[in-house]
Amino acid sequence: NSSHAPRRVRWSLGLAALGLLACDTNVLNPSLISTSGLNPATASAQNVLTLSAQQSAWAAYNNIVYAEGAFAGEAWITSISTTVVDFGRRTESPQPENVSGTTWWGPLQTALAANEQVVALLKTVAGADTSTNLARASFYAGMLIQHMAETSCVGVITGGPALTPAQTLDSAVVRLQRAIAIGTANGGKAADSLGKAADVALAQIYLQKKQYANAITTAALVPATFSLVANYIVNLANQSRVSNMVYEGAVTGSGRSWVLPATYQALNDPRVPWTDLKRLAYDPLEFVLSTKYTSDASPIRLESGLEASYISAEANLQLGNTAPALALLAARHAAGGNPPFTGSTANAILTDLMDQKSRDFYMEAKMMADYQRNPAFLPYVAPAGAAFYWSNPTPFGNEICFPLTLGESNANPNFPPNYISPQYVYPPGMP
Repeated sequence: NSSHAPRRVRWSLGLAALGLLACDTNVLNPSLISTSGLNPATASAQNVLTLSAQQSAWAAYNNIVYAEGAFAGEAWITSISTTVVDFGRRTESPQPENVSGTTWWGPLQTALAANEQVVALLKTVAGADTSTNLARASFYAGMLIQHMAETSCVGVITGGPALTPAQTLDSAVVRLQRAIAIGTANGGKAADSLGKAADVALAQIYLQKKQYANAITTAALVPATFSLVANYIVNLANQSRVSNMVYEGAVTGSGRSWVLPATYQALNDPRVPWTDLKRLAYDPLEFVLSTKYTSDASPIRLESGLEASYISAEANLQLGNTAPALALLAARHAAGGNPPFTGSTANAILTDLMDQKSRDFYMEAKMMADYQRNPAFLPYVAPAGAAFYWSNPTPFGNEICFPLTLGESNANPNFPPNYISPQYVYPPGMP
């Protein structure tokens, strides 16, 4: 508990936060920050802690993008690790070192804990109701919990009890609504941007929960041109924390962990650019390199007005109103240089909506939520039983979420001994 001395909480600092260190913060080691070395009543200390937690969220988002991409068919895995292959095949079993734990669960929990600690700290200081820093930490905590709910069969928030996906989504809502309220009360550009980002995330949660009217109303609050991104930099000494590791995973050394699937190669769509390096990556897979991200400094989009448009279009479609989806499809087909959409049935519209969204948000950690809502309508997710892309004959499985790693349940006193995670499959789908 960061608000009670003498217990100490350490904070890993990214370069964005390091730039805000000042003499009056009295920090002896700038790579590790303890709240006992900072006065949380000062603006400089609040900035340091909040931007450090934001950097943790950006670092974790790298892992979330890779994990969701591999699971949802956006990336073909070239790692020789058996557990990673099971992950891409959607046949992962709970185990202490499965890819859920090492690839995305650990970084997500670390980032979530950092932002939750900042929230707890800043709620105690004057001006919390209009604090941009509190809005920032609340948004990132909510966003991380949202992704947990949309990907994991079991939710756990900073060492707490097991949560169902629905309970996990509800936990995200509380944090996102706080960010929205602060953004409205503050009125400044930064706080408003965080509030708009929270609107997108909240609209997505309403869509996931089939609260279509709420999804439409909330999505309408977001301007079409809005975008919030995670910014990265080139820094070889601290690469895993401050650089775009989705790019690194595609292009460098032992990090060549994924290639562009053949289904995406065949699109010839400028939203999914690639180049064939004319050599094997692993097993039978040609090294076809995605060029969506072109350097360690490439940003990754987190929330946007475009996503809000997709949310509204799908929610309207579920309520029987096809007009928003048809208008959006016309615009997105034109953006990708695709032939005009000519379908008219609800199923045809939903299939094409998921197709265009897969192109617009390729490798941005959006597809697993879509897969859980509409598992029969995502054209680039291989169906259960289809041949795997390796020469290994074991086919794709039917999992639709990550089982909780035993590393979490064994270390968490809220779980009974020998706990085994539920593993939801399609059909029937998420509970």
